[in-house]
Amino acid sequence: MKDSAIYIHIPFCDHKCIYCDFYSIITSDNISTFLKSLKKEIEYLSRLYSEDRIFTSIFFGGGTPSLMQPEYLKEILNHLKKYFNFDENAEVTMETNPGTVDKEKLKLCGNFDIDCDLDAATVRHPMAQGYLSFKEGLFWTVGWSIVAIWGAYYLNPVCILIFAIGCLLETVYCLLLKVTHLRTLVSGGVKTAGAIAGVFAVDPSPSPIFLSMLFLWLFLWEIGGQNVPNDWSDIEEDRRLSAKTIPVRLGTHSANAIIMGSLTASLILSTVVFYSSPIPFELPFLVAAVATGLSFFMLPAWLLYHTKKPMYAMVLFNMASTNPLALLVIVVIKIVMG
Repeated sequence: MKDSAIYIHIPFCDHKCIYCDFYSIITSDNISTFLKSLKKEIEYLSRLYSEDRIFTSIFFGGGTPSLMQPEYLKEILNHLKKYFNFDENAEVTMETNPGTVDKEKLKLCGNFDIDCDLDAATVRHPMAQGYLSFKEGLFWTVGWSIVAIWGAYYLNPVCILIFAIGCLLETVYCLLLKVTHLRTLVSGGVKTAGAIAGVFAVDPSPSPIFLSMLFLWLFLWEIGGQNVPNDWSDIEEDRRLSAKTIPVRLGTHSANAIIMGSLTASLILSTVVFYSSPIPFELPFLVAAVATGLSFFMLPAWLLYHTKKPMYAMVLFNMASTNPLALLVIVVIKIVMG
């Protein structure tokens, strides 16, 4: 059986965003007609693709799928379940705007009897969606930039340079969305900027070797534990957007290999960083650092590599995100204990 995914396009919107190139309509008067046509298409496509496939995910895109009433969304999900074979751990993802989602819509996954994931509940592109005017957005950005620059200068003027480089790299990363999957390397540089600045904030002349090890450690953690897993979980949406990501360009098998390789190297480097730190960490603390890495990102990475199920990509992303906090707890305990 071939693993496959289903994409459902819900075209209804309450307004047209200036950045959106996808088909959408500013009305919901013809939802009943849309549902009838969608059901017919589901039935037709099931005759072509259901026999030799098992479906591991459903993605509701748009438009604004969360504008649909819960009973309509449940109707679509139940119709899909009736005509297609779904994996027991199939994932349901729905694009939402915070103002159009409620508890009833979030309960749909339980009613469908499969797992689902709420990837985000924040406002994306608030200026493009009209939540902020251009002047308000500019004022917000400039205001926080001034605060960041002032704080960086107070700690160490070198931090301002690192701040500027991070902003430039983030801009380059966004511009390369539809250009090359190698933009992932730029993301690794962006994520390490804060940590490098933090070192200069407390030590004006840090060891170049220590800085290099710290950079490589966090760079590989970002690639294997954050960027690629996040793109893995969003692979269907990225294909729809024609985005160039590692899972889209190289395939999920290669993406899994990159994840495992990056995180294995990151785990080794984390031990090297702790060992070469100006603070002497005894063996129990080194063992604790390795144990957190094994638990927080190596285990979910192995589950993703072994099962190739999208749900484990987001599990990896979420658990790897907490690993720095776990390491911080180890450092604080060491400092307190002296």
